[in-house]
Amino acid sequence: MNKYLIKLAKKREAMQEHQDRSVEKLLKNKGLILAHGTGSGKTRTINEAIQQIQRGSKEGKQLIITPASLTSNISSDAKKHGIKYDDSKV
Repeated sequence: MNKYLIKLAKKREAMQEHQDRSVEKLLKNKGLILAHGTGSGKTRTINEAIQQIQRGSKEGKQLIITPASLTSNISSDAKKHGIKYDDSKV
């Protein structure tokens, strides 16, 4: 793989408008159910929200309800987008 593609793959993409709105609603209402189509960015959205919650408060835990087959997607997506948070609180 060439250097340009590697650099591009590591670049953190900006969130889409619907993802930003979802994070804002989750933070405002202290909870949210995300139900979008495949590839719409649900995992990225929830990872971004978790990171913002943990930046604001060191207490409490976040609950993600998802099929067991998708739990590994959450942490791999966070790493892919450079999102860091305390896994022990999720």
